[in-house]
Amino acid sequence: MLRIRNLAADEGEPRFREARATMLRPMMAALEEKFISGHGPVLGSPEAPVLAVVTVLMGMLERLAAVIRLRPAGRDITRGRLIDGTVMVISTIMTKKADRNGK
Repeated sequence: MLRIRNLAADEGEPRFREARATMLRPMMAALEEKFISGHGPVLGSPEAPVLAVVTVLMGMLERLAAVIRLRPAGRDITRGRLIDGTVMVISTIMTKKADRNGK
């Protein structure tokens, strides 16, 4: 269903574009709020505005959800490792810069 919705939305079908936006808005708002409360100026800089980071993360999560079952598990790329990699990326972004530097 996710692949079909995205294909139709990507082709410009208004109903599917709105359906995708409606589904993504609450998650994006929650992530944005979480980042703002945990980062202050770290993500709020002109180089990394919070909404831009959240949009990139949502694109990553949505794309992974759409394809994670398409690729057969391999030696280095298993579904579990893809999920672990996703968690690592998000947790790295959500960790304050000072925390990453050990301060």
